Amino acid sequence: MPRELGESFSSLKYISIKSCGLRELTCGDLEQFGERLTYLWLCNNEIEFIDKNLFKNNPNLAILNLIGNKIKFVEPGAITELAFPHSIYFGNNPCFSGSISYDEEGLPDFVAEIES
Repeated sequence: MPRELGESFSSLKYISIKSCGLRELTCGDLEQFGERLTYLWLCNNEIEFIDKNLFKNNPNLAILNLIGNKIKFVEPGAITELAFPHSIYFGNNPCFSGSISYDEEGLPDFVAEIES
């Protein structure tokens, strides 16, 4: 991801990187968007691992869509670091395949299952 993107688009809240073969996304890649990042769509890529610190600079991320990746492992704490994800989509991944809305009572169990 271009490091200057956050500077060029200082009010960017929504990022969609779909079907482009993305293999890795780091905390440093997302840091440039900080608290304003609220929607992150990374559908149909090649992502295999979600690091615990990936979203540490994006506490207001409300919708996280990782459908159709190759995620094998989500480091414990990666999802629980988010202040209030409203919706999480993990459909069609090796580690877990499911989705949930934040207002559902099962969110803690859903996150625990993803991160186990």
